[in-house]
Amino acid sequence: YSCGGPPLSRCRAYIYAMATLGSYYWSKKRTVPAGYFGHYVSMERHMLKPPGKHVLLSDEEYWIENIKVDDESANKREIGIKTVIVVPENHVAGAFRVGGAAGQEEDGGPARDGDFVLLGQGRHVLDSSRYREVVISKLESDKVRLGPVTVLYIKAGFLGGAYERTTGTYRIFQPGPPYLLHEKDYEDITLTERRLDGFTLGPIHFVTVKDGEMAGAYHKETGAYQLLPPGNTYKLHSKDFEGIQKERRSELFKLGPYTFITVQKGFIAGAYRQKGGEFVMLEPGYTYQLNENEFKDPERVKRDEHVVRIGPLTYLTLQEGFLMGAYRTSDGKFEEFEYRGEAKSQFVLHERDYHGLTVVSKYSKDVQDFGPNQVVTIPEGYCGVFEREGRIEIKEAGFYKVSVEYSINENLPLHINSERFQEHPFRTKDSIQMHMQAQVNWRVVDPMSC
Repeated sequence: YSCGGPPLSRCRAYIYAMATLGSYYWSKKRTVPAGYFGHYVSMERHMLKPPGKHVLLSDEEYWIENIKVDDESANKREIGIKTVIVVPENHVAGAFRVGGAAGQEEDGGPARDGDFVLLGQGRHVLDSSRYREVVISKLESDKVRLGPVTVLYIKAGFLGGAYERTTGTYRIFQPGPPYLLHEKDYEDITLTERRLDGFTLGPIHFVTVKDGEMAGAYHKETGAYQLLPPGNTYKLHSKDFEGIQKERRSELFKLGPYTFITVQKGFIAGAYRQKGGEFVMLEPGYTYQLNENEFKDPERVKRDEHVVRIGPLTYLTLQEGFLMGAYRTSDGKFEEFEYRGEAKSQFVLHERDYHGLTVVSKYSKDVQDFGPNQVVTIPEGYCGVFEREGRIEIKEAGFYKVSVEYSINENLPLHINSERFQEHPFRTKDSIQMHMQAQVNWRVVDPMSC
């Protein structure tokens, strides 16, 4: 302050000093050490004195506690209507301007009422009549809020973005020097790390499609699904695209409305058409892209068995020692599939032409149903006993396929059989209890007599 105490107060101070023989003078004297400001109050105004010896020659002035020149524990100190703020390295400070005229200059630029003023590094003394809401923040993160201003530092490998209030568009900030973004110009300020697996920045999705991957998204305006080939990074805005999806390529995967299927050799595959229900086979050795609007979910099976079913088709490969047959839907007759060379060893049966496929072992000793017939193999050393309309028929060893008119009974053994009876109790005519052991050897010579 340029003004001091009134002259009358200084006169009273001299009178008090003479009346007290100098005691009053010494009570008003203070030595301010180096590194401190002498702090005193004059006419209810806070005043500072530099280091050295000072005397307050007014009864309207009195000393209060000294203030450190540099206080590392407090970068912001309020002294009366003054605010002393120290902005160290790696810090930023600011305050709102109060009462600035449009023509006034402040730090090299026009200062207007309500403007937020940034303060550089160093010591600043701000008058509360000209500044309010003084703040200081440490730049310890990549995004620092300072009043209405956001300090955004974007390192390599990161991207920033924010909506422009005037246009409503989303602006992307590239790595580089710090950005100072005022809330009256920008909103929803975001900082995101760039990743190869994809990331989102505001309304924008970044998708990197590497080799061996496939991506796609629905276009909102047309409703079409757009495929994104590998080898590029795509920037998709949420107002234009939705349903963004990325998948690793495999033998069978789904991407949006499309199903990608690779049919290798040794596999069979196919799919039903949505219209008409026709089952379409997919030839091996190709990759197919099927739209769900045209095809249902495809089927794929490995052809590693003699009977393989896919959709309405059954792939049948004749096997040595087995009988295979099915009923024809056209006339209801049972058709047996027989081996007629390599060209006739494989059959493809459609469910509209055949049903009731039966596969039985040809050399089984058990009686098996094979369509309208019964099959059985009588082993060597036995004879079969077949019954038809009450008549017994004896069959030699071998394979037989007979109609359902026959009833096949248990086989008769033709080899020599031996049976032992041990400790067989009986009572004699004299009522004597005895035990007998016996062995009986027998063989069927004439099965018909049995």
